[in-house]
Amino acid sequence: MYSPKKVVSLCIALLGLAAVAVIVTTGTVAATPRLNTMAAAPTSPSIPVAVTNTPLPVTGTLSVGGSVNANITNSALNVANSAATPLFAEDVNKTAAHLVSDGKAFDFPPNPNVAFEFDLPTNVVLTDVELSLNAPAQAATLFVADQSDKTFIFQTTGSPGSTYAVSTDGHISIHLQSGLYSSIGLRVGLYCNNVGGNSCAGALMWSGYQP
Repeated sequence: MYSPKKVVSLCIALLGLAAVAVIVTTGTVAATPRLNTMAAAPTSPSIPVAVTNTPLPVTGTLSVGGSVNANITNSALNVANSAATPLFAEDVNKTAAHLVSDGKAFDFPPNPNVAFEFDLPTNVVLTDVELSLNAPAQAATLFVADQSDKTFIFQTTGSPGSTYAVSTDGHISIHLQSGLYSSIGLRVGLYCNNVGGNSCAGALMWSGYQP
């Protein structure tokens, strides 16, 4: 049999072990991490975005390469066209003009009527006429008229010493800068005036263009 003293000591030892067990169990439970379920991050809603293209003022000199499509809406835009820096323009709808001309040498006795003439096509714009005498002549008359005998030019020349012509240098040069046109056609011709035993020798030519 155990003595009362041993029984009391044994009880005290058991109580101490029980207390230690309780402390260990409590610490273990307190140290156990707690896992909480986290909600997923919310999805950002789709928001429409409007981008406004605001024109920006541009000053100075710009260097642009390649092809550029530009829409200019500035009513105050001024394109300078000075004599020092002219702005060249081209009529893209205009067809190239076709130059035309004709001429003839002559040696005629006096003839009060037309010695000869050129009939120009109806679509020719006359720009130049040249008459030159290569032998002494009292008078040779150049004329330009249309097919209805409407006369535009009537001019006489002779050799030096002639008393029948205002011009005595034996040459007539006509330059029509704006050109002469007739819808019914033009005629360029020569008279060898029947005066003072006259004779006429030289050449006559005309030139122009067809639009």
